[in-house]
Amino acid sequence: MYKEKITTAVTYFSSLIMATAFLFLPTMIVSRQKGIGSNVATQKTKKLQKSVSNSTEKPLKKLQASEDKGVKKETVNEIAILIYNNVPSQSGSDSKEFEKSPDIVLTRLDIERPSIDGRRRTVEELVMDQLMNSEAIYFYRMVVPEDAVDKYINSIKEQHHLSDEQLRGMFKEVGYTYEEGRQQLAMGQAIDSLLNFKIRSRLIVLEKDVRAYYDAHPAYEEASYRIKKGFIPEGVFTEEELKKITDEMMQNPAIQWSTSYWLLEDEITEERKEMLRAMKQGAYSHVEPATGGYEVIRLMQLKPRALKSFEDRYREISALLQEPQYYRLLDELKKELLDKYEIIYFK
Repeated sequence: MYKEKITTAVTYFSSLIMATAFLFLPTMIVSRQKGIGSNVATQKTKKLQKSVSNSTEKPLKKLQASEDKGVKKETVNEIAILIYNNVPSQSGSDSKEFEKSPDIVLTRLDIERPSIDGRRRTVEELVMDQLMNSEAIYFYRMVVPEDAVDKYINSIKEQHHLSDEQLRGMFKEVGYTYEEGRQQLAMGQAIDSLLNFKIRSRLIVLEKDVRAYYDAHPAYEEASYRIKKGFIPEGVFTEEELKKITDEMMQNPAIQWSTSYWLLEDEITEERKEMLRAMKQGAYSHVEPATGGYEVIRLMQLKPRALKSFEDRYREISALLQEPQYYRLLDELKKELLDKYEIIYFK
């Protein structure tokens, strides 16, 4: 989620968008969770839904060309969703800043615009992101300061070797100004803070459960071989000498050796695999004809197939066992937010 090269411009922005999908993961955390559509859909019956024609509220009027100028009326944008956002501060607060949060207006153009990673979002995904962002900022005060956003952007540019202009171009390509891109990053960080507090901090996996899974589902490290290749130019040795390779012969300065490197067993052909399995560490293979000479392989080190250790797999297994807990708590959080906020969907 774009390597196909059609033109230079498309290639440039495609690669940037691909990088963005990884860079802006916090913004996508909620949107990518399983089951979001069905959870929101089941809650819609509990929410007040009105059409523009019968709403007692005052929705944003459609922007129209002036009739006086004889121009045909045309809708430019219209309200799609209103989220009434009366979230009080937590008790004991001595600050007025968070006592009243603004209502959220989402227009048709907001719904049609892709996320910061260039992906199309459903209405339910967009609404849930807004609810979590509001909950984080106005109820739990997880406000992301400007210098934190600056630091995050600088880390993105440094990690992916992006200039300011490239980053701005990346935002522009998916329909955001630079300031809107910053806002999306801040929103993603706020949502991530909420998920850390409400969900990840509550995920508990006992070591005995990890051990039980480890014992029941063994995993192995594939055999691997560290080799280096040597090229022997024609005329250095006779045909008879090449049939009996020795260490002394392989010290000949005319032989060109590559840097040693590792090969996993599943990366090599069956024929080469059988050859390496039969070799001892430090041994040489039979020479093979190559353009302008011969090629020989030396086995520098062998790592046989082995059971992965409990310590190496602990994190992996813990994350796997936490996953059902995570989605259960996420579903509970979604339901809590849908019950807490009033959402109006305009037809």
